[in-house]
Amino acid sequence: MGGTRLSGGTWNHYNFLLDEAPAVSPGGGGGTVAANGPPVWYRGTFTTSNSGAAADTFLQLPGGVKGVVFVNGHNLGRHWAVGPQQELSLPGAYLKQGEENVVLVLELEPCTSSRVARGVAKRTWKNDPDPDCNNCS
Repeated sequence: MGGTRLSGGTWNHYNFLLDEAPAVSPGGGGGTVAANGPPVWYRGTFTTSNSGAAADTFLQLPGGVKGVVFVNGHNLGRHWAVGPQQELSLPGAYLKQGEENVVLVLELEPCTSSRVARGVAKRTWKNDPDPDCNNCS
């Protein structure tokens, strides 16, 4: 893990049930997020004047490492700083025109207290190195 071989010891596995978005209240905890701390939920909102196919977009999560993204209760999938999951497809059919749209991000490896998500019309293809793998090729 992180370039270090792990052996022996006892392993515990925990389920994160993500069949649906959790109830995360506006203004939630607002606590301090420590780098390499436990997983955290981020919540944000936005509005759009577009609807249907005209609102189709890709959601970028700059600064995120890995986790899961929900928009208006729809699970968009897993995001990861490596590979094609850096930008997730967000169908316009999931969005509410002229109303508040809610984005929930479960960040498994948080780095900062605040986050920004961006909607972009065109996907950017890139492949960043795995931050958990030192000296990997």
